[in-house]
Amino acid sequence: MGLLVLGTVTSTMDVAREMLEQGQVSVCSTEFAPDSILPPGIVALDQTAGRGQRGRNWYSRAGDSLCVTYYLPVTLVDSAFIYALPLIVGVAVTRSINELMSNRTKPGFVERRDVQEPGLKWPNDVFLNGKKLGGILVELVKSSPIGCVAMIGVGVNLRNRQFPAELKANCTSLLIEGYEPPASNRFAQLIMTGLYDAVGQYRNYGLEHILSEWRRYDRTTGRRYQVNTETGLRFGVAERITSEGELVLRLEDGSEMTVISASSVVESEVKSA
Repeated sequence: MGLLVLGTVTSTMDVAREMLEQGQVSVCSTEFAPDSILPPGIVALDQTAGRGQRGRNWYSRAGDSLCVTYYLPVTLVDSAFIYALPLIVGVAVTRSINELMSNRTKPGFVERRDVQEPGLKWPNDVFLNGKKLGGILVELVKSSPIGCVAMIGVGVNLRNRQFPAELKANCTSLLIEGYEPPASNRFAQLIMTGLYDAVGQYRNYGLEHILSEWRRYDRTTGRRYQVNTETGLRFGVAERITSEGELVLRLEDGSEMTVISASSVVESEVKSA
């Protein structure tokens, strides 16, 4: 289950898609299994045009961040699993960061009493101490008449000492928070193992098993969002995550709105008129 490690690429998501479409990736089965796709993922030591949700740029400098895309086979009829994937991946990534934090403080680092465990913001942001540490992006590529491959992009800030002015108030890294960053390929392997474990738990016990842990890390509740609807923008405050993994907002008129897709919602920095 070795990951393919590359040097500089534009984006691991773009390279992963290109390799899949050109037949350079072996899809052995549409059923979940650790060896059902070879290679199981791609790690880049540097990416020049990383991207996140809604096509946003993902900032990273050479050697500072984990940049990885994993492959996972899914069936087209398993829509519940497809919608749950960002939550499953979030739990897997957060577990891996927690494991790292418990073992890799920097030499001479004085333990901070205000350090929190990692948090998750629905459906794809990873936080630490109130700032963004990483992100998750899931895209699907059809691979057969009955199945497709989920490409799971994960970015985590590891060695960043500083960020551009427009990001530094809201972003952090493991190094900034006082943790000795691992080698990117080793950390990618750790997350991959955790991903397969989390998917197996979903298969065996259902989404609620994953959600119970996701809610422990929840940093979504109370945040203000704007939703693009057919009738225009609506504003609301996050209230909870449903048992199906959907986001529930309390709108300004007191009503509730359930959001299924992250592509229609964005955190709001400004108040509505």
